[in-house]
Amino acid sequence: MKRLLPLCLALAFSGCDCGLEPLDQIPDPPAPEPTPEPDPFGAVAGRVCGPDGVTWLSAASVWIEPEGEARLSTTSDGEGNYRLDGVPAGPQTLHIEKGSFATTRDVEIPAGETLLIPDDACELDLGPRIAVVRGSQYDNVEGVLQELGVQAEVIDVYQSDWAEQLLSDDEALLQYDILFLNCRSNEATYAERSDMQQRLRAFVEGGGSLHASDQAYDLIELTFPDMINFYGEDEVRGAADQGDSVDQLAAAVLDDNLQTALGHSVIDLHYGLSTWSAMVSVDDDVHVFIQADSPLLNGQVLEDAPQLVGFDHGAGRVIYSSFHQEPGIGVDQEQVVRLILFEL
Repeated sequence: MKRLLPLCLALAFSGCDCGLEPLDQIPDPPAPEPTPEPDPFGAVAGRVCGPDGVTWLSAASVWIEPEGEARLSTTSDGEGNYRLDGVPAGPQTLHIEKGSFATTRDVEIPAGETLLIPDDACELDLGPRIAVVRGSQYDNVEGVLQELGVQAEVIDVYQSDWAEQLLSDDEALLQYDILFLNCRSNEATYAERSDMQQRLRAFVEGGGSLHASDQAYDLIELTFPDMINFYGEDEVRGAADQGDSVDQLAAAVLDDNLQTALGHSVIDLHYGLSTWSAMVSVDDDVHVFIQADSPLLNGQVLEDAPQLVGFDHGAGRVIYSSFHQEPGIGVDQEQVVRLILFEL
């Protein structure tokens, strides 16, 4: 065999077919496949919840701002889920914010993969400083805050002298991010002092949030007179306190995010006391979260009347509800109360 191979090669050069391809027709060996470059981007996904770990939050802002590049951002869906794609692989800082609540987390984005933040790390743990004015014993927003997991050390509770303590100078209220006015928060001193009213407006305009409920409506009417039309004469304090007691008032949830979080668009509101403050209508710049037909003490019914509303003023936010903010007022209504706190 060793002697035949040179012979066949010689015959191939002479045109003889020995079953061998001519040398000029033998293909080159295939080039090795190039090693793929690693994907320089990855993704991060997770959920957003309140400090209690169980209240899922929609429309929360989620972002990463890679060094030297544009911010990458998204928002959470109705069940608090989010996903951020196209994030440069490597160490990054994840920011999540909803209203005055926020969190930041150092993360390592895997190349070509998704980093999944576990549900037990969903909490917004950077809470705001909160001032609560205690009014009626039947309204207790501080109880709702504590149920939500907001720590007591960030909540200061004021009594009937709240206006003197917080609004007598330009600085006192500025230590807080949110001011809650429970039903029947005393307004006598506040109503007489235009400088106090101006300081509260300036607090909201500068980025602070204000929440009032039921018979604290006079404070909203004094401070932002053109935003909400309350029942009765504006010049008469307490004139809007004409809502009639009703155990179950069918109300329409108009806000899309609130609808999604609740899982339905109609809830029952509970007005258990002898009377409550009724809204008639709102300015075009006011967002109506919930509306219902409001029964009055005189037998009149205000059709499609606002029950829970909110509006922006400068960099801040104002929310008013005709119903109370307290634990135990009904499953859906209490969930509304919890969720609306994150609009501030």
